[in-house]
Amino acid sequence: MIKTFENYSFDDIQIPNSIDIETIKTTAFINKKENLILYGPVGTGKTHLATAIGVEACSRAKKVKFYRTAALVNQLLETKRSGELKKFLKQLENLDLLICDEWGYIPLEKEGS
Repeated sequence: MIKTFENYSFDDIQIPNSIDIETIKTTAFINKKENLILYGPVGTGKTHLATAIGVEACSRAKKVKFYRTAALVNQLLETKRSGELKKFLKQLENLDLLICDEWGYIPLEKEGS
């Protein structure tokens, strides 16, 4: 099942006063170049919400990439080793939305961080 806003409940999450649910659902924060950080305990729907935002952004013709943070770190290390880091960073810069998920599951060692 694709995780969308239609099958997501905002009932159990707290939204800061600086943003509202409609801004999230319409992805208006992307056009404003604003960051959105989702945090909380395991199982609270952060990945579902992040995916729903990405799906909505894609439906609005935005360029979106979703990474598990460990995979992004590995990709950065790999492109650095192969001399392709600048090219990869340029690809990331050209995105409208970069979603990084599962920050809490990566070990941060010197080179990876």
